[in-house]
This record gives sequence, structure tokens and C-alpha cells, in this order.
Amino acid sequence: MKSRIFMVLAALLCFAVSAISQTNLGTITGRVEDSSAARIPGVTITVTGPAIAGQRDLITDEGGNYRFSNMPVGTYTVKFELPGFKTLIREGIIVQAGVSTTVNPQLEVATVAETVTVTGESPVVDLEQAKIGVNFGSAVKDNVVNARNYWALLAQAPGLKTTTPDVGGSTMGSQVGYRSYGVSGQNQVYLDGVNLTEGNNGGSLYGDYGSWEEVNVSSAGNSAETRTAGSAVNAVVRTGSNQFRGTGLFAYEGSNFQANNFTENLKKTGLGAGDKFEKYHDTNVDFGGPIKKDKFWFYSSFRREYSGLSTGMRQSGGKAYVLPASGIAPDLCAQLPCANTVDGAAQGAIFYSRLTNLTSKLTYQINSSNTLSATGNIRKKFQPLRGGSGANAKNVNPESSQQQQSWFHTFTVQWTSTINTRSTLNVSLNNFGYHWVNLRNSTTPRITDRAATSTLTGGYTQGAHIRDLNANRRWHEDAVFSTFFNAAGSHNLKVGYEYLWEDYRGSTGGYPDHILYSFNNGKPDRITVYNTPVQWQQNGMIDNSLFLQDKWDVTRKLTLNLGFRFDRYDVFNPAQVRESALGNPFNSAPDISGLASFGNKQWDRQPIKVFSMGVPRFSMIYDVFGNGKTAIKASYGLFSFNPSYDLAGSALENGTKNAIFNWNGMLPINTPAALRACLAAPGPNSGRACSLNTPPTLTRPTVDPNLRLGYTHEYTVGIDQELFKDFNLRANFV
Repeated sequence: MKSRIFMVLAALLCFAVSAISQTNLGTITGRVEDSSAARIPGVTITVTGPAIAGQRDLITDEGGNYRFSNMPVGTYTVKFELPGFKTLIREGIIVQAGVSTTVNPQLEVATVAETVTVTGESPVVDLEQAKIGVNFGSAVKDNVVNARNYWALLAQAPGLKTTTPDVGGSTMGSQVGYRSYGVSGQNQVYLDGVNLTEGNNGGSLYGDYGSWEEVNVSSAGNSAETRTAGSAVNAVVRTGSNQFRGTGLFAYEGSNFQANNFTENLKKTGLGAGDKFEKYHDTNVDFGGPIKKDKFWFYSSFRREYSGLSTGMRQSGGKAYVLPASGIAPDLCAQLPCANTVDGAAQGAIFYSRLTNLTSKLTYQINSSNTLSATGNIRKKFQPLRGGSGANAKNVNPESSQQQQSWFHTFTVQWTSTINTRSTLNVSLNNFGYHWVNLRNSTTPRITDRAATSTLTGGYTQGAHIRDLNANRRWHEDAVFSTFFNAAGSHNLKVGYEYLWEDYRGSTGGYPDHILYSFNNGKPDRITVYNTPVQWQQNGMIDNSLFLQDKWDVTRKLTLNLGFRFDRYDVFNPAQVRESALGNPFNSAPDISGLASFGNKQWDRQPIKVFSMGVPRFSMIYDVFGNGKTAIKASYGLFSFNPSYDLAGSALENGTKNAIFNWNGMLPINTPAALRACLAAPGPNSGRACSLNTPPTLTRPTVDPNLRLGYTHEYTVGIDQELFKDFNLRANFV
């Protein structure tokens, strides 16, 4: 029966796809010795803890080595037993995501049955990995006052710098840029092992902060399991246990919590006042427990956030610019303020965001060797006045902003199997995506001023029937096989194969009448005619990758990590169609300087570029005194770039195009007939009212066939020193 199970697992390894780049699990490993430092085989080791159902057991090999892989994040008790020796119990052993916890006990000879219990001595130096980062466990994550999102944690991580500081929740609902040891972009963001990275940089982790047991941040020195050189972040979702447990949090912040240091002298320098708080609140509750003890657990969490800012956005219902039905467009500055700043007293509507998260996780212990878990997260972002914050808010009123309604989803099913005392297998099916809709808040013509004021009014880009839509889908199915063996030392060998498919789909409804009216310092200047609506413009990418990673304990003090990774990126544009009969009269009208070419078109699948690169990784960890408290570490890695589907978008013909016309203010011009009349009729002063400025680009954009995949060489060296219980000092050079 066991041989049949192994054959099934091996088949799944061959056909399942993708190595888990960011594991949710940790390792307890080490070697057992006697008081003379001789290694002891045959020691029975038992691990128990609230994060696992029942207990896990194994026996040390002929070299006294042992390894518990696939350990969920948590705190454990480890028991060492062998007749003739005192039983040793180590309590409070902390396991972190992606970290090897090394426990090297020494057993004492006993004349009678004795038990020695050691409490609260968990190692803080990782003796098997050279990666540089930090694990924010619950004790830190939940008790340090911050904005309760992963960007706030990144701001606390060594080697990482965020570009926009969060002040009391001011960046809630907005992504924040960051750099890892000077490297921006090429980041990776995961939730319970599911890749949430947008393209190759952003991360859709508008998170259910209270549902995270731990957040692992790795900024350099990563092994072959990690794809790119930027930072890698993985938030691990809590699990249920054999006890019913729940928590609740409510946080509130009002405008009185914010001070004002904007003095008259600062005003004289020309600086504008920043956004002001109106209100912020955060509600987060969770609950978990057993459906069946030691067999089936559940966990669920709910979070709702609100952040309101009083910005420089102009008043709703105040001055608005409306084009007359006919005649000459009047001065924009006569209708709207054209100054570079707006007085604080004129600040208008509250710019606010709402985030709603629901997270659930089920864990099922099939038997003592196999565990099945499923995690799901859905989150909604609602921002009704998008564009109405920051430095440009003074140029916007509520009618000229857009209403964002976006849904994000994350789903994973993971199977963790212990094949025998030396080998494990992890298989998972993962899906991430979002459905992001932008609605316009006005149907009046869209007007802007091209001068420094950039004053806006009228409807945002949005069709009456076709919405602005951004949608992203990613599937990746993961499998990693790990085995432990002895040969000139001890080895932990991992093999993983990755298949990742993703695409981006976007639709643009267009401005009212598909025209943007532009003024320059209040004077009529030009009009821009668009080919909108554009439906389902698509780009995609498939990533096949293989990694091989060996952790080799060469001697009692020296560990080497030898790794190799191969990535093959296939970037393409899927087959797609654009239909002209979707409300834009310019798409199907008789030719007006090439605008008729905006209409009906169909494209076959367009291959863009296939990139392939193999990259080596190497690291060394040396336990200086052999006591696990001082380690010198060094690493070298070659990291290839992830081109993402964004590269395909740069060669997409089915995109938004426009033609620009000089314009002297003659109206109306919102139809093909009116535009032809504008081009033909003499203007009120002299010449014609309209003239072609920039014709549309109708040729297919291309990608340079000689384009090669980018890469990064990374070198690290450092030292880890345990100062005292639970404290570790690190010094690193990258």
C-alpha cells in the first residue's frame, strides 16, 4: 500500500507545477550528541504544539542527525528520548516561515530514569541559510503601533526603504513604493504562498492584517527557490487549533489627533498644506477552532477599514466649466481658479477609502503523514473620489474624479505529505486575480488646462455603457520534493518545478463623446479624439521554471547552500477583437485624417518574446564556536528579471489611440460631422477652426528582437550574533 501511495505522490510531482517560491512552513533540525560531543543515533524525537494535530516523531540517523520539515509557524515542545540517557525536553522552540531552527542537544548519561526540561531557549541564529530579512511574528506584528499593513512592516525591515511614509493611516488603500538595498522593482508578494505580485513590482496585499500569523520579509541572499533579486514578502494566515479562540480589535483616530505645523513662514515659501485627517477607523475580528479535534480545524477573520482625508480638492457643486451648445468656448480661467494653489478654506469633499477583507482557512489532517489545507481571501476596495488626493488634488473637483470599485481574490489548496522519515512533498494549486472597475462621476464634457495649473472638470474617462476595467488573473500550481540523506556530511535536497500563467485584461470606456477639450492658461488650445471604447485589450505571460537546492552540512560548523534555477518566460498577446459598433461615432465614420482606422479589427495570438536563463546561487554559513550563537555568512546569486505581461502591453496594437487637433474654440465638435465642419469652416478670427496636429499611430508597435533578459549579480557577507535570550544582532553588507 505504501509503495502505491509513493507512486501516486511521485506522479503528482511530475505533473504538478511550480516550486513554492515563498514557503509558509519552517524546519526544526539538528544533531544529537552526548557530553563528549559524540553523535548519538537512534534517539526518539517527538514534537508537539498547538499548530499541529497530534504529534510528530522520528529517530536520529546513524550520524545523530534529524530534520522535521513542513512545520507550520508556531511554538513547539521537542522531546529527546533514549534508554540510558536522561530524557530532554526543550520547550518554547519557535518556528518561523522559511527559517531553519537548529536545536543541537547534548544528552547526559542517566543511572535512573530522569527528565530534564529546558524552557524558553529558542535559537535565534539560522545556521542553514544566509538570506537577509526579518520575520514579524505575532508578538511583534500585533503589538507595535503602525498602520497595520505590509508596507508598514517593510518600513521596519532592515535594508528596505519605503518611498511614502504613512502618517496615522494616510496611505491606507494605496500602494507604497519601496526599495530593497537600493533595488526597486522586481519584488515578490505572497499570501499563504499565493503570488499576489502585480506585474513585477506592485503587490495586491491590502491585507486582513489580523489574520496573519507571521509576515516573512526577505530582502537579500535568497536561495534558488526565489525568482528575482528584489524583496520577497510572504504573509502566513493563521490556522485553527484544538481550542476555540478569537480576538477583536477596534481602532479610531479623529482629526484632533493630527497637529498642524504649517506656519505663516512656510506659506510664504509657496508650499501648500498637506492632506488633513477627517477620520480613520479599523475593525478586525477573528475566530477559529476545531470541527473535529486532531482532525479538522477552521479559522475565519473579518476586517473593515475607513480613512477619510480633507484634501485640496475643490468643492463639489462649486465652479464647474460647461461647454456652450454652440459658439466660441469662453475663457476657462473666467470659470475656474487657475492659480497654482488653493486656499485651505476652499477644501471640499472628503477623499475617503474603504477596505473590506474576509479570510477563511480550513485544515484537515488526512492521517499522521498527510495534511490538506485551503485558504481563501476576498477583499473590496471602494474609493469614490479617486484622483482627489495628493499634490494634484487642487486641480480636481468630485465631478472630475473617478469612482473605484475593485474586488481582489486569493485562493489556494495545499497538500503537505511526509513520505517517510527523510522525504516530504508539497503540492498546491493557487489562484489570484482582481476585477477593478472605475466609474465616472459626471457625464459632462471632459476639460483640462495644459498649463501648470492642470485644472480639470467634467467626466472622467468612462463610457456610458462600457466601464473602465482592469482585470488580472494568475494561476500557479506548485510542487516541491525534499529529501534528507548522508554523503560526506548531511544533505537536504529540494527539487521544484514551476508553471505560472497570467494575463491582464483592460477596457477603456472613454471620455464623454470620446473627446478631451484642452485649454492653455484658460484659452482654447486643442481637442483630442479617442478610439474608445476599447474592450479587453490583453497581454499575457507563461513562466516555466525549475530549481535545485542542496543544503549541505559539510562539517559540524560549516553549511553550504548550492542552488541552480532555470526560468523560461513566454511573453505574448492573446487573440483578441475590437468591435467598432460600441458607441464611438468616430470609429465607423467616413475617414477623418485616419480616424476611420480606429474601427473593427481582429488579431491572432501575437508572440512577443521568449526569454530563458539559468542562474546559480551559493551561500556559506560558518558556526564560529560550534554553539549556534555566532555565525559568519556569505552568499552570491545571479537573479534574472521577471519581464511580466507588461512587456507584451508595449507591443499591443489593440490599445487606446488618439488624434490631436489644434482648436480655436469653435463649438460644437462632438460628432464626425461637426469635426469635419470644424476642419472646413473658417474660424471667427482667421483660418480654420480646427487643424490636424498629431495623426493617430496605426502601425503595430514592436519589441526589439535583440532585447535580452535583464539580470542582477548579488553578493552578501555578514555576521549573526546571539546577544542573549531572544535577541540577535546582525551586520550585513550587500
